[in-house]
Amino acid sequence: MKIPALALLVLMGIATTVRAERVPGQFVVKLHSKNKLQSLEDSGFSIIKPIIPALNIYLVEAPIGMESIQSLKSVQGIESATYEEEVSLRKTPNDRDFANQWSLAAQSNNADINIGSVWQKSTGSQDYVVAVVDEGVDVVHSDLKENIWVNRGEIPGNGIDDDNNGYIDDVNGWNAYDSNGDLIPSRHGTHVAGIVGARGNNNRDVAGVNWNVKIMGVKFLSAKGSGTTADAIRSIDYAREKGAHIMSNSWGGGGYSKLLEEAIQRADEAGIVFIAAAGNSNANNDVRDSFPANYDVDNVISVASHTQADTKSSFSSYGKTKVHVSAPGSSIMSTWINGGYRSISGTSMATPHVSGIVGLMLSADKTLTPLEVRNKLL
Repeated sequence: MKIPALALLVLMGIATTVRAERVPGQFVVKLHSKNKLQSLEDSGFSIIKPIIPALNIYLVEAPIGMESIQSLKSVQGIESATYEEEVSLRKTPNDRDFANQWSLAAQSNNADINIGSVWQKSTGSQDYVVAVVDEGVDVVHSDLKENIWVNRGEIPGNGIDDDNNGYIDDVNGWNAYDSNGDLIPSRHGTHVAGIVGARGNNNRDVAGVNWNVKIMGVKFLSAKGSGTTADAIRSIDYAREKGAHIMSNSWGGGGYSKLLEEAIQRADEAGIVFIAAAGNSNANNDVRDSFPANYDVDNVISVASHTQADTKSSFSSYGKTKVHVSAPGSSIMSTWINGGYRSISGTSMATPHVSGIVGLMLSADKTLTPLEVRNKLL
């Protein structure tokens, strides 16, 4: 008999922009007159090329020690100057509903996570596995199936533990609630998975924070959103044993459990980042603990939710010391069961935004420890 000890945390056109990077030591300068070119060279500047000779505008390289605009003010002959920068379009996916994904880009008030500047450098890597510890994931959803983790050592549906890991038919993850490999697609878990890693730029509906990632489904919650501490521990240990790099946990409830904390500590020792929803009770987590988000382990990142207006979501719990970051969680568009899409709200939605961001961080630097990830994120 299942005793509900843990409650599910759920609150029941894009403008093209550019990114720029300075070219070290180079400036676009306007001279008072053309005859100042020689004096500029005499001062140690190199003329790279003329830009608009008729207006005395040139691209130059400054000598060592004069790499700032301020230092150029003392140079005779220069009327004005600007840093030379390389600009490029922010990478924007062709997913049809991307314009409705306010949380990712193009909010003038910076309420979004500004992901376009990151996608220019990385859209993720399938070398990294995010375990969605939740109700279950729709592994055949058209926007998810290419990013679903596969246990290559298991033969689907034969009722045999082919890889002798103690789990039968755990092809795409594990169902700790029913003790089998059937992830039973759920609305909540599928929505969370899509925020982390819906396949981007595939001309479908939405893009995840990671376009490329592996999503491992780990189910321990029932369709009603409840589960037990024992099954939570089993789920965390399964994800650790099977090589997850990140665990996304949009659930919480119950009191302190030393054994659950120790499971999270084992994940920390294995180098796994544990990201947890702060809660939907509009409570101060500094005053009243919310687990697992409040476990004091180096790999735990507790996530609150904010709105498109860049204000705290009315339901979101908070805490000056016990909550680490806030992420978009109100009216978030993502994948849904039966190939659908839907917009819902909760710290459940904020959490996978951070899980996705951490996936991108690790794809850029695989040497980061969980504590280093948290510190860099902060």
